[in-house]
Amino acid sequence: MESSVYGQKVWSEVSLNRSSVYLGQPVEVRIVVYTSTWFTSGIDPGNIKVNGAFTTYFRPVSKSFTKDSQTYAGVELIYNVFPFKEENITFPVLDLTVESPAEGEYKGREIKLKTQAKSIRVKHIPDGVPRDEWLVATGLQVNQNWSSNADSAKVGDVWVRKINRSVQGTMASLVPPTIWDSIPGISEYPLRSEMDDQESKTAISASRLDQVQYLFEKPGTVTFPAITYYYYHARNEKLYKRTLPERKVIVRENPDLGMLLTLKDSLQATAAVTDEVTEDQPFSLFGLNWKQLIFACLGLAIAIFMLIKLILNLWGKWKKHHAAYLVSEAYFWKMLKKSFAKGGKQEISKSLYRWVDELPRPESSVGELVFAYADQGLQRNWRSSVQQKVDTARYDAEVLRFLQQLRPFVNGPKKVIVKDSSQSWVNP
Repeated sequence: MESSVYGQKVWSEVSLNRSSVYLGQPVEVRIVVYTSTWFTSGIDPGNIKVNGAFTTYFRPVSKSFTKDSQTYAGVELIYNVFPFKEENITFPVLDLTVESPAEGEYKGREIKLKTQAKSIRVKHIPDGVPRDEWLVATGLQVNQNWSSNADSAKVGDVWVRKINRSVQGTMASLVPPTIWDSIPGISEYPLRSEMDDQESKTAISASRLDQVQYLFEKPGTVTFPAITYYYYHARNEKLYKRTLPERKVIVRENPDLGMLLTLKDSLQATAAVTDEVTEDQPFSLFGLNWKQLIFACLGLAIAIFMLIKLILNLWGKWKKHHAAYLVSEAYFWKMLKKSFAKGGKQEISKSLYRWVDELPRPESSVGELVFAYADQGLQRNWRSSVQQKVDTARYDAEVLRFLQQLRPFVNGPKKVIVKDSSQSWVNP
C-alpha cells in the first residue's frame, strides 16, 4: 500500500514463495517497504502472531531499484511461517511505522503503512503416511547413544538410551516425539526431551533429544526393535526415512534378587506385627494426632508452593533477561572486543560482521554505517587509514578505537545524517 504524505513515495509489498503447503511445511513471507528518498531508522514490525502457525523472523535486508531515472531504497523483512494445524491460515495485515525524509530534506518524517493480508491453504497429510510421525524437512540425521555397549545385562540393571535427531528446514516444536515400543521383560521410564532451534541469516534447523531408561526385570534374550523415522521433502515431493537397527541383549539372572525378596517379606512381616500391637492405640505421628497432622501438612504444602512459585518467577525473569542479552547488540559488542584481545583475524572478522548484523540499522557493512551516521571527522579517519585496515583484515588498536567512536552514532535512538562534501549522497 502506497503513501505520499510528505511528497516522497513510500509503499509496501508482500509476497509468498508458495500459497499451498502441507502441515509443517514453511511458507516464506517477504515484506518489502520502498521509499523514493531513504530511511532514517529501522523498521520494527513488532511481534507477529499467525493463528494456527509458528513464525520465525530473519534479519532485514537492504535493497534498491531504479525506475524512470529515480532510485528507490527498500528494506526487506523475511519470515518463515510453519502451520501446525490442518486448517487454512492468514498472514495478517501489519501496521508499520517508518521514517523517511521528504524530497529535498534530510530529517526523517514518520509515516504509517498497512500491509496486505495473505491467505495460505494448508493441505491434508498424504494417505499412507503415519500421522503421528509426520515431519516436513529438507534433511534428517539420526544417531543414538546407550549407557552400556555390552551384549549382556543382569536382572535389575538400568540402561539409558538417548536418540538425537538433527533436522533441517523446520522448528523443534514440529519434530514428533520418539514412540518407545513396549518390550516384554523390561520396564520403560521416559525422561524429559530436550529441544533446540538454530537460526542463521537465511535458514532454520532444529534438534530433538529423546531419552528413556530401561529396567531389566526378567532373564532371557531381549530384542530392542528397529526404530524408523520419516520425513517428507516437499521440494522433491518424496517421503524419506532413517532407521536405527534392532539390538539384542542377553539378560542373566541376578542372585541378589533373592535376598531382595527375602527383605521384602521381612518388612511385610514386621509391618503386620506393628499393626497388631498398635491396633487399639490412638493414632499419633511425631506427637500429633491426625487432625493436627493434616493442618501441619497443609501449612507446609502452602509454604513450599509459595517458595517454589517465587523461585520460578525469579528464575523466569532472569532467564528472559539473559536470553534477550544473548541476542542483543551489547552482547555481540562484548564478543567483538574479546576477539580483538585474542588477535585472531578470522575470529575478529566474524565477530565484527555479527555485531553489524545486530545493529538496529539496515546497513550491512562498516563503511555504509560510517557514511550514513558518522560525523565528518570519523568519515575522514575512515578514508585515511581505517578502511584499508578493515578491508585487508589488519585489525589493531586503532580499528577498535574507531569502532568505539562509531558505536554511539549507529546505536543511538535517533539517526544522524551529516553530509560530507566529498560524498554525493548515500543510499543505505
